[in-house]
Amino acid sequence: HTTFIADARSLLRCWDASTFPGTARALLDAHSSWLPRTIAFDSIIQLTTFALVVETLLGGRTAAQDWRDILLVTNGINDLWESSKTKNDLSTGEVELRATMEIHLRRWLPHLANPLDFVIPAYETTWRVVAVLTARVANTPESAPLRAYMQEPCDDVFRTFIDGASAQALVRGTLRLHSPVRRISRSTGDDPPSVLSRILC
Repeated sequence: HTTFIADARSLLRCWDASTFPGTARALLDAHSSWLPRTIAFDSIIQLTTFALVVETLLGGRTAAQDWRDILLVTNGINDLWESSKTKNDLSTGEVELRATMEIHLRRWLPHLANPLDFVIPAYETTWRVVAVLTARVANTPESAPLRAYMQEPCDDVFRTFIDGASAQALVRGTLRLHSPVRRISRSTGDDPPSVLSRILC
């Protein structure tokens, strides 16, 4: 546990948030030439979130042509998580799936001794929040604060209110109303309830 905490803190210290929007655009551009013409909403969010977590936060590297492998890992994480809620031991198929996932993860994150230990808390809790927030505000006026932040990723823009909402308020509202972890309680905050209730509920 102590080693994990130290490694996690080291990764966070190395992370430069200002590179995130540029990396996101580059990844989307790279993947767009490999993906099928139609892809499920949850799959594109999982794929993008996973690649961003690996490349920005965890210091790894993926390749656009690996998109099927990435989805195998992201779906595998979900399947194994669901399975763990109902039984203690993995089936033969689940053991094989876990082994395949580990092979891919070690290819993308060779510097981490146990990549899944870092991927699960960074990716699994994030993609659902990203999916909810994207689905709720995409192609609406409420997306303006997020678009502004993507154009200028700094703390001031993150906190600036545009048409009654800020990127920070939207993210906080999503985390409060659609918590990725059931045990996190819904806290009250300073966010304007009328706008956030309309956007996120």
